[in-house]
Amino acid sequence: MMISCWECGEQVSDAAINCPKCGAPLRKQEAPPMNYFAPNAQSNPFAAQNAPHAVGANKSKIAAGLFAIFLSLGIYNFYLGHIGKAVIQLVMTIVGWVLFFVSIGMAVSAGVASAYDVYFTTTSLALFFFGLLLPLVVVIWDWVDAIRILGGFKRTDARGNPLV
Repeated sequence: MMISCWECGEQVSDAAINCPKCGAPLRKQEAPPMNYFAPNAQSNPFAAQNAPHAVGANKSKIAAGLFAIFLSLGIYNFYLGHIGKAVIQLVMTIVGWVLFFVSIGMAVSAGVASAYDVYFTTTSLALFFFGLLLPLVVVIWDWVDAIRILGGFKRTDARGNPLV
């Protein structure tokens, strides 16, 4: 018995698996194709072995919250797998502290260089302000996220695994 290929319309034997003209599959597949980029084991049998944190290896919500409160450098975002946010927070903290210490050095040297007192003083104050502001923003960001994590508003890590 002959059937028509759904792709090209060619008449093909009903025993054929694929169309000889276009290669389209003629039979329904037994299972849907696997999504190898899916984060869960139900749709991807290789997720557990390819993932840095296997499905089922849930992270602690208490640990993430405590990291956010006491290690205000974005460490909890590394822990939860949010690498981009973690790097931004870490860079903001490091740049802030560098600006802070540069401003202190400029303020100390301003007392020696009398001709540049005004320049050094205003620049030093600006660097001092931004040097304290950047880490303060990261600390507030971390504490808000700690409240979200410990309060149950943020329930999953970056891979969608629940926080327990």
